[in-house]
Amino acid sequence: MPPTRNSETFKVLAGPSKIDGGVYRWIEMPDGSGRVEGWKVGVGWVPGGASPDEFLFAPPLSDALANRLGIPASER
Repeated sequence: MPPTRNSETFKVLAGPSKIDGGVYRWIEMPDGSGRVEGWKVGVGWVPGGASPDEFLFAPPLSDALANRLGIPASER
């Protein structure tokens, strides 16, 4: 399972943001590579789901949507 917290193992570059009805973030891995992760209810952050350029105009995650999807404050 991918890391689910903003920790020393990776850095959040963008997001979490609402894109096409889902919630996504773009992270940088320790080796310098990046990946996009989407929030899956009951699971947490999973790889894939959006492209990095979609973050340019995506609105930030709202508290209301985060609460509906069960995203803890530590993951926002």
